[in-house]
Amino acid sequence: MPFDDESIANLFEKIKEGRFRMPRYLSEGASNLISRMIQPNSLSRITIGEIKNHVWYRDQIPLYISMLDNSQPVDAKQEVIPDILNKLFQVLKM
Repeated sequence: MPFDDESIANLFEKIKEGRFRMPRYLSEGASNLISRMIQPNSLSRITIGEIKNHVWYRDQIPLYISMLDNSQPVDAKQEVIPDILNKLFQVLKM
């Protein structure tokens, strides 16, 4: 969790202001993406399209997540393709 404090009031203040400590073990790209995602000002916050085009997302996102592009509406009557479902489960078991 990026925000942490023993005091609930302080915790909410940190969230509201966007004050957090980025773990040192994260890469520069991951740190950049996370900090842009949790911007308190919604006008400054990164969009879903920008996230998908971010260099870290494109290079580091696991295959099984990148296959779940829900930017297109899903038809509830749409048939599930067994081969695709099996491949997803195989990736998840790794």
